[in-house]
Amino acid sequence: MDILTPYLELLSPDVYVCTHLPEGYPEKLPIVRVYRGGGGEDYDNRVDWSAVQVGAFCETRADAWELVEYCRQMLLSLRHGGRVERADGSITVVKSVSEMVGPQILAELDPEVRFVPMTFRVECAKPHGSPNYVTIREQLNP
Repeated sequence: MDILTPYLELLSPDVYVCTHLPEGYPEKLPIVRVYRGGGGEDYDNRVDWSAVQVGAFCETRADAWELVEYCRQMLLSLRHGGRVERADGSITVVKSVSEMVGPQILAELDPEVRFVPMTFRVECAKPHGSPNYVTIREQLNP
């Protein structure tokens, strides 16, 4: 979510960005929902990867496609990595972003709201200074 929020704020202050839809969400459109799904750690390369679903909820299908395409291109601009400043001032080092599932049209519970999701593989570097558990384990079991 932190990767997209600054770019969505530039696009429009009216876009609501969340992980979980708020109560009465149809009144808060447009919404971009960012949800981190499963993933894993590539220990040898010090990378944490995850499948991240990004979806746009809008009043019209055209608006949903336009908003999700903007998100898509902003994420893919990090396909070779980059640094992202988070809201708290910390930096996340993105190693790569790749598209796993492109935009799709799914039926939502509310047919008046158009939802277009897509899924990306996002790889982030483990933060410097993260504990080295091999060393810790070896120290605990001499």
